[in-house]
Amino acid sequence: MPNEVLDDPTTRVPILKIVGNDRFKDFRLDMGLSDPLKRIDNSFIIGSGCRPHDCSDRYSMFVLDAINNLAWAVDGEDEIGEGAKARIWGILTPDDVVPLREIRGWLAQHKIPLRRASFVALSDSLAQLYKRPRKTVAKIEAPQSLSESKTQDAPMKPNLPQAPSGEHLAIPLQREGGTFVVPVSINGEITLKFTIDSGAADVSIPADVVMTLLRTGTLTREDFLGTQTYRLADGSTVPSQTFRIRSLKVGDRVVENVTGSVASVAGTLLLGQTFLSRFKSWSIDNQRQVLLLD
Repeated sequence: MPNEVLDDPTTRVPILKIVGNDRFKDFRLDMGLSDPLKRIDNSFIIGSGCRPHDCSDRYSMFVLDAINNLAWAVDGEDEIGEGAKARIWGILTPDDVVPLREIRGWLAQHKIPLRRASFVALSDSLAQLYKRPRKTVAKIEAPQSLSESKTQDAPMKPNLPQAPSGEHLAIPLQREGGTFVVPVSINGEITLKFTIDSGAADVSIPADVVMTLLRTGTLTREDFLGTQTYRLADGSTVPSQTFRIRSLKVGDRVVENVTGSVASVAGTLLLGQTFLSRFKSWSIDNQRQVLLLD
């Protein structure tokens, strides 16, 4: 149970630091009825719960990085007539894969949209703790499908030959979860793996990733363009915020001023038509497992 962490004077220190002494008592009460602790790779401890007799309105969670002695805390609350909102303590960087995933899942579980999740400002001294390089921890990988062959999942060979200028450029692909992904540099600052999806109208980025890009300054509020309605494969329509990506780099090809859209927290990074259509032609060589851009 989370009280194993919150009531222990040693393990609770990182959480106590970010929420503060005054807020900690309320945070502790909001986890009076608790779910079992979740432990990941002896590195991360995740706890969640709700306030007794008020579980529909007050609930909290934390992610504790035992290796780097860091913590993230989230408080959720339902406001009458306004819906659910959340406050998040702690800075999330693209390297914080487990905290991002766990917080994203918790927000989705409580039906809290990202626009109603706000970060609590930290002091400069606390903020610096999150900006330091992390000690190495084991990466959490999704289980490999038994139907996928070892050949399909083998690492790509480095230094594939590139065609002369004006011809196809071959960019190595990686297979993850039965789809091809390719590393993409966003605004020359952050590199993430995107799934190639010709059926996606835009370059699509999940809301939690957009939140991280904003926090790190890779995106700014001035980059947002407004809302657009998209039609899904089942015929339904959904509104989504759009934004300007100043540059996307795949291999040595850079495309500037690409329109992106914000996907749900459960969405996937998609390299869609606002990027692919900027080339004279593109294709995937399944045998060589490369993306060909012309």
